[in-house]
Amino acid sequence: MSLSYYNIFVGTDNGLLKGINSKAKTFNNLNSMENLNKEKEIVQMSWFDSSTQDNVYFATKDQHIVKYNTLKDINCPFTDLGHFDCGLGELKGLEIISQNKLVTCVDKGLMKLWSVDLSDHENIVKNALNEFKCGNDLYAIKKNKFNSELIATGGKENDLKIWNLSKSEPIFKAKNVSDNWMQLREPVWIMGIDFLDENRVVVGTGHHQVRLYDLKTGVRRPVFNLKYGDYPITALSVVPDDSNRVIVGNTRGEMEMIDLRSMTSKNEQCKAVRKYKGFQGTIKSIQIESSPLYDINGSSLCVASCGLDRFLRVHHLETSSLVSKVYLKSRLNCLLFSKHEPIKVNKNEQKADVDDDQLSSINSEDLGTDDLWSDMETIIDEHPSLVTVKKRKLEKRLKDFDNESLKDEKENNEEDNDGFKKPKSMQIINKKIKKVK
Repeated sequence: MSLSYYNIFVGTDNGLLKGINSKAKTFNNLNSMENLNKEKEIVQMSWFDSSTQDNVYFATKDQHIVKYNTLKDINCPFTDLGHFDCGLGELKGLEIISQNKLVTCVDKGLMKLWSVDLSDHENIVKNALNEFKCGNDLYAIKKNKFNSELIATGGKENDLKIWNLSKSEPIFKAKNVSDNWMQLREPVWIMGIDFLDENRVVVGTGHHQVRLYDLKTGVRRPVFNLKYGDYPITALSVVPDDSNRVIVGNTRGEMEMIDLRSMTSKNEQCKAVRKYKGFQGTIKSIQIESSPLYDINGSSLCVASCGLDRFLRVHHLETSSLVSKVYLKSRLNCLLFSKHEPIKVNKNEQKADVDDDQLSSINSEDLGTDDLWSDMETIIDEHPSLVTVKKRKLEKRLKDFDNESLKDEKENNEEDNDGFKKPKSMQIINKKIKKVK
């Protein structure tokens, strides 16, 4: 049995770490809201030990790394590891390699291997062991869960690279696909990476492509390169214990399961095995875990996802049914899904389930929205009696306008004594003379 109140942890764009009990549909803000700003945005999260899942490491935009102990009896669960000099740019990735080693990476392309000594919490010692230049516009970094010494990176016009942390140069550099039928180069934009096994890597691109690489073949180009939908792929995750199925999500809020065995050179589009519904915006993070809370037909695998619509959703992997949906009030960047069942819900926790039709009544300050909303004009429905008064005034003005028009038409049709119609210019002059008199 788990010793934590929560089975899902989510990082937000305003720096809050949220603990969620998906069974009770409740959540708590685990850290204080004081001194939080955009620089404290949580950009990446990782388990310290994926087997025990009792410590969460999360990295903020200003290059701070914090450890959170999930056990309920800890008096001071947070340990600030301090500021890491990760290099110029925004922090994009955090991977835990071992008990005293971790990897950070910034969007400018500098990846660092760190040694961290946590024996003395008052004086945490951290040293950079090695640096790797991964190229500019880095968007994605992923550790090989079958071999923690291998790291994959990629970004915009920065194709897939596989790094061995004991070497300064990449052991694999992907080569772009051939030019299209118009002899134009295909653009590169890697936004999501995951390992199917120790040798196979699947990536999702900003040009809605799913690419599969096989390091064992020695071929640098992707084995398969297929289109998925019409929108950029922002998140993907490989199904555990099945190296042929992948969950992908995009900026449109579409999340589907793809079976890589159906990918052939004859196909141009990926075929979805299952579709997961209910999204209303960009999907930022997808995590798959076996949860004892949702055992349906002998399968307990569930997929948790979050994004810009501020909802955390949990779907059953095989039936694709929505088993939990929690509204978290902030835009969500990343999540960790625990395999342990949470203990009884705290009485002080907030009930967080909100219906879609109630969202309009939520205070904009609670939503954490940008200044854009404060500049928008507020539309208020008027009282029925005011509408009636305005309608009468409008009818009177229309009637007066019609009378004036008839009068002008009568004057314009005046004829002179000889029976000829006056020129229009004369009519205008006569009209002005009458007004003067």
